[in-house]
Amino acid sequence: MPETVRAFVAIRLSAEMQEALRRIQADLQRQVARETCRWVRPEDIHLTLKFLGDVPQADVPEIVEVIRTVCAQHQPFDLALAQVGCFPNHRQPRVVWVGVAGDVGPLATLQKEIEEALTDLGFEPEERGFSPHLTLARTSRNATPAQVSALGQQLQRAQHREAAVVHVDKVYLMRSDLRPSGPIYSELAMAELGGS
Repeated sequence: MPETVRAFVAIRLSAEMQEALRRIQADLQRQVARETCRWVRPEDIHLTLKFLGDVPQADVPEIVEVIRTVCAQHQPFDLALAQVGCFPNHRQPRVVWVGVAGDVGPLATLQKEIEEALTDLGFEPEERGFSPHLTLARTSRNATPAQVSALGQQLQRAQHREAAVVHVDKVYLMRSDLRPSGPIYSELAMAELGGS
């Protein structure tokens, strides 16, 4: 069995944006029961462009080459924070997130081209369309239905206005090591966008 890594392609966030997400989390945490959610550490929050799953270590150089080739054809762009939301819906929230605003057109084009290039390497395309978001929390298995319902109602009312920006001039191939305490992320490789 070849050595594999659990990998994904992502945009890493600026310290300014991480701090803004920390403030949003703190505000939400004050308004919901503590055991309702498992919160993602702000320094671990990233914008996933493509989840690859378990990849043979030997395939990583080819994946990196494909990502770098695509990124070289795109100019840097800026993203900002949008509204708070949840998947799949407000009645049964399972994932709490913040959407992204700013140059979402260039972001969507970059993601689509990375996905298409990786499909040529045998990675299945996502069935769901690309929905750019930053995961803040996941509902806990220990949360009661009433707590989950209260969270959904709170998210419908949430009005967060954080003016933080990330200048996107790099894309990363990331590794995720699953641990009981939560995933540990590390950088496998970096690809620069063309005009940077």
